[in-house]
Amino acid sequence: MATDSLLFDSKVEDINREYRPSYNPFYSIFQNAVKYDEINGVIDFKEVKVNGDISAKEILAQNTEEKHFGLGETKKTYRKTFYGIKLNHSKYEKTFNEVSIAKRVMDAHNKEFDLKVLNGAASNNGAFVTTDPNFIKRADLVDQASNLATINQIILDALTDSKKAGNGIKSVITYGDFERKLNQFIANTSSTFKTAIEDNNPNIRFVDMDQSLIDGASGFEIIDTNNVLLRYARLPQLFRKGINEEDEYTWYKFGYSSAMVDIEQLGGIVRQDVTFAS
Repeated sequence: MATDSLLFDSKVEDINREYRPSYNPFYSIFQNAVKYDEINGVIDFKEVKVNGDISAKEILAQNTEEKHFGLGETKKTYRKTFYGIKLNHSKYEKTFNEVSIAKRVMDAHNKEFDLKVLNGAASNNGAFVTTDPNFIKRADLVDQASNLATINQIILDALTDSKKAGNGIKSVITYGDFERKLNQFIANTSSTFKTAIEDNNPNIRFVDMDQSLIDGASGFEIIDTNNVLLRYARLPQLFRKGINEEDEYTWYKFGYSSAMVDIEQLGGIVRQDVTFAS
C-alpha cells in the first residue's frame, strides 16, 4: 500500500516564492506567452538522493501531446513534453536546508529550460535553432575593421530586416567573440562598444545572457518580443512535496516542460553571425 502523502501546496509555494535565480533566465525576455494545460494522471519520475544527478529526465512518451495552430496555409506544431526529477531526503540523514537545495535544482533546471528555448528540444522551434518561416538568418559576415562604425553598421543593417516585424523596441542578444568585443572599452573613452551603440540607437536594448548557452558561434540576434510567443506548459519549479511515512523520507518533485518559440511576423527574430578578421 502506498504511503506517500502530499504536503500542503502552501509549503511548495513558499519555497518557489523564496527562490531567487543565480542569473536572469534568457526565457524571461519573452513578454508574450501561451501556457498550455499541465499533464494529467500518473507521472513516472527518476528518483535520486539530494546529492545525486539533479538534471531533469524526459517523462514517458505517452505523456507527450501535440498542439496544432496556424493561419492560412502556415501550420505550426508545439510538441508538449515534460521533464522532471524526484529527490528524496531520508529523516535519518543530516539536516539540510531545503530552500538551498531547491535553489540548486531550480538554477540547474532554469539553465536546461533556457537551452531548450534556444535550441528547440523535442522537435520544437527555438530562438536560435529553428525552421520557423518568419526567422531571418543573414549571411555570415567577417568584420575587417572591428571599430565602432563598422560594428554599428552591421547592427543597423540587421535592424532593417527586424523592422519588417515592426518598429518597436528590439531586444538584442550577443554571443561569442562578438559579445566579448562589445564589452570592450573604445580607445580613449569611458564607454564600451555596447554602451555607445545603445546610446546611438534608442530603439534597441542589449540583453545579458549566460554565454555558456551558445557554444561555438559569434554574433547577435535581434528579437522583436512583441511579435514572438513563447509556448510552454510548465516553467521550471518545485511543483510537489510530500512524505513517505513507511520509509520515512521527504520527497520533492521538480520539473518543467518543453517550449516553443513561435515567431508571428517575418523578421520577428533576425540572426547575424559575425567574426572578426585576425
